[in-house]
Amino acid sequence: MKTLFFSLILLITAHSVSAQSLNESIEKETFLYAVKDTQKLYFDKYRLSSDDKIQPVLVFMFGGGFRRGERDNPGFLTYFHFLAENGFTVISIDYRLGMNSVMRSGENLNKAITLAVEDLYDATAFIVENASEWKVNPALIVINGSSAGGITALQGLYELNTGGSLAQKLPEDFNYAGAIAFSGAILTTSEMQWRSPVPPVMLFHGDQDDLVPYDHFSMSGFGLYGSNHIAAKLDSVNAPYWFITFNNEAHKITGSPRSKYRQEILKFLKDMVIKQENMTVRTQVKLIK
Repeated sequence: MKTLFFSLILLITAHSVSAQSLNESIEKETFLYAVKDTQKLYFDKYRLSSDDKIQPVLVFMFGGGFRRGERDNPGFLTYFHFLAENGFTVISIDYRLGMNSVMRSGENLNKAITLAVEDLYDATAFIVENASEWKVNPALIVINGSSAGGITALQGLYELNTGGSLAQKLPEDFNYAGAIAFSGAILTTSEMQWRSPVPPVMLFHGDQDDLVPYDHFSMSGFGLYGSNHIAAKLDSVNAPYWFITFNNEAHKITGSPRSKYRQEILKFLKDMVIKQENMTVRTQVKLIK
C-alpha cells in the first residue's frame, strides 16, 4: 500500500556543515568509456576497497548548464565517499557539454540534453558490461545529477520509460533502479506521460528556482517540466517518489542535497530503491535566515 507523508524541516542557514576528512580506504579508478568525435569520455569509480560484496551503483552527473563542469570536482568527494562508506559503488561521469552559449531556445537545449543522455546511456552500458568483474549489481543502478546533471538523470529515466529511441543504446530489458535529481527537469514537445511501472524518484527543488523551473515553462515548441510537475505526473501512475521542496528558495540550493541531505538520500536508496517500499513522501523545507 502506498503511504503519504508530509513533513516540515526548519533549518538555520548560518549553521555550517563541519568539514569531513576523506576516507583513505575508498579506492578511485578511472576508465575511458567512450570516444565521441575525438572527445574522450571518462568516469571515476569510487568503492570501499575492503568491501568485496556485490554492490548497488549510483551514477552521478555534475551540473553547469551543459556548458561547464567536471566529474572530479573536489566539492563532490565527501558525498561520493559517504555513499561508498555505506555500501554503494559511485561512478561520476564525463558527458559532452552541448551548450556553447546561454540557453536561448528549446531546440538548443534539446540538442544539449540529447548529447548528455546518449553519454549517460553509453556509460551505463559500460557499467553493465563490466558488472561481474567490478562486483556490482546491474539491476541496482541509480542515476543522480545536479542541475544540468539532474535534467540528464530525469530525461534519461523518462526516455527509457517511454521507449525513446535513445534508449536503444541500453541492453535489452534494462531498467534503472531509480533516479535522484537536484533541481532537475524533463524536456518534451508534448505533455509528459509516464508508463507504469516507474522506478522510485527523489526530487529536490526550490519553489522560486530562477534557472530550472519548479513547475514548467514553454520555449520554442518545447516544455521544460520541473519537479512539481513531475511529481503530479508520477502521482497519476501511482509511482513511488520523495519530493523535497525548499520554500522561497531559488536555484542556489542545488548543492545542498549532497552536503546537508545525505541521510535522506541514503534512506531513499535503502528503503525505496533496495527494499522497494512503495510510498510517496513530500517534504517542505523552510530555511530560517
